[in-house]
Amino acid sequence: MLLENELLLEIIEQLPIAVFAKDPNDNYRFVIWNKKMASLFENPRENVIGTSDFDFFNDIEEAKKFRQIDEDVMAQGKVIDIQEEVTTSHGVITCHTLKLPLVLADGRKLLVGIIDDITEETANKKQLYEYSHKLESLVEKRTLQLQDLANRDSLTGLGNRSFLLTEIKSAIKDRPLSDEFAIIFIDLNGFKLINDSYGHRLGDDLLRLVGQRLESFRNQAPVIARLGGDEFVLTVNTGDTSALKVFAESLKDVLSAPFLIRNHSFEISCAVGISIWPHNGREATFLLQTADMAMYNVKHSKVKNKHYQFYDEKMLALSQRKFELQQSLRKAIANDEMYLVLQPQFRLDEHNSMSGAEVLLRWKSEKFGNVSPSEFIPIAEKSGLMVDINAWILERSCCLIKQLHDEFSHLPRISINLSGDEISVGLAKRLNKQLEQYQLPAKTLTLEITEAQLVNFSEAVLLELEQLRHQGIRISLDDFGTGYSAMSYLSSLEFDEIKIDRSFVCKIVNDKKTALLARAMVSMAHALESDVVAEGVETQEQLTMLKGMRVDIVQGYLLGKPMSYQELCSHISSGKFPLSESL
Repeated sequence: MLLENELLLEIIEQLPIAVFAKDPNDNYRFVIWNKKMASLFENPRENVIGTSDFDFFNDIEEAKKFRQIDEDVMAQGKVIDIQEEVTTSHGVITCHTLKLPLVLADGRKLLVGIIDDITEETANKKQLYEYSHKLESLVEKRTLQLQDLANRDSLTGLGNRSFLLTEIKSAIKDRPLSDEFAIIFIDLNGFKLINDSYGHRLGDDLLRLVGQRLESFRNQAPVIARLGGDEFVLTVNTGDTSALKVFAESLKDVLSAPFLIRNHSFEISCAVGISIWPHNGREATFLLQTADMAMYNVKHSKVKNKHYQFYDEKMLALSQRKFELQQSLRKAIANDEMYLVLQPQFRLDEHNSMSGAEVLLRWKSEKFGNVSPSEFIPIAEKSGLMVDINAWILERSCCLIKQLHDEFSHLPRISINLSGDEISVGLAKRLNKQLEQYQLPAKTLTLEITEAQLVNFSEAVLLELEQLRHQGIRISLDDFGTGYSAMSYLSSLEFDEIKIDRSFVCKIVNDKKTALLARAMVSMAHALESDVVAEGVETQEQLTMLKGMRVDIVQGYLLGKPMSYQELCSHISSGKFPLSESL
């Protein structure tokens, strides 16, 4: 059932945090002023709604300051976090304020503010901090005149693969071996998520902008091409490694600047592979292949902040491994090499009792041994194998639930993650078939979907998810808070639980801003009558803080690592994991 505007306003009104909203299209007049704001400023809602800062504050300079911050927030399209002094009827208070732009489902924009009164904490240290993030101006557009459509990429106007190989062959022909040049192979990080979440049209706009930014390197890179997808290649007329390192850094800086598309602000990074002629190959196709190998090495490197790599001969073996992994993956299920582990989830009650477990996929290859999901899942997705793997995960998960049901009288819930391809029209039919096959009640299953997936669901898919929820299957919103601020999407589907991403949990102890955001997310989830699950809990300090925030359920290595079905049963039987009565 969709939440009505009145209900959303009532939720905001009852939140235990100070929340206000202004309409930038109506002179930034207040449209939301909840009870906590009324208490903080000793000014009731009816006196404030419809006024602006210039009506509310006696000091016109103070009103101007707040208006300037509001305009900056809306112009930048990003959260601004500030510590500021605000004049109220009972004096000046010091506030920790978060302001963010919000785009509603109907396209209207609001400026939303969250205020925390920290006057007591800063009584002896009155300072005002303003953090502003300015969008770097987009690189001036330059349109290439298409000389030959057969050699041009129709989306970006850059050269295509045929054009690139022709130009490389031409550069090599009759070239002295001492006259080195380099191939720069670029792959965008984060593009697939944006493309899947916001649609191919917006993804195409982003690729066009990337192509335009690469045009700014035309003086150094005479050949610029798009190979397809999010892969781009440049040639640079030098083989000097120092100069090429500087060039790679420049690429990173230009492509990491925010992209503003249709009122959305996106940030991406890039992986850069570099090969040098003639040392890494004297033939055009092989030279391009070696640059691709170097780029792939960056994509899968465990070195933090690494974004470029020069080719070396060891990478040839890594490329062969990728191919062989893909071939082995095609036989992994048939060869019984895939298996599932379960990570228990614990309700924060008196005994930290176990409320369920999340299913996680593992692969022990006969040829390669244990292969990390971070290595084989991208290969499976790119090669189209995830459809069969997802079907196997669903069937095997239901089998595990049946085994747990037979083993224990009180059955914990099992959570499974669904890929974007699996969440489609017909999902309800596939799930019900599995539940019927194993004679399982719907209440034993939780489906996890990500915030990024949610924003791209069709109305038909949302209706199917709502149908499954009415049957008793729990719907969980995973990775909440990691994507674009899309609070309005929470009204499109009711969630039984909302999972706070581990990226928030790992920083809540030492980062006040993260803790404030996490506390606000918990309050909002509870106002929406959803349980809150925090994942990635690894320290006692994190657990204590999450309890203080009234988080309902936690999972992480502190209380339980991923384990086999047999290990889980053993811990339940021994009483180490007492089963929760509340599922």
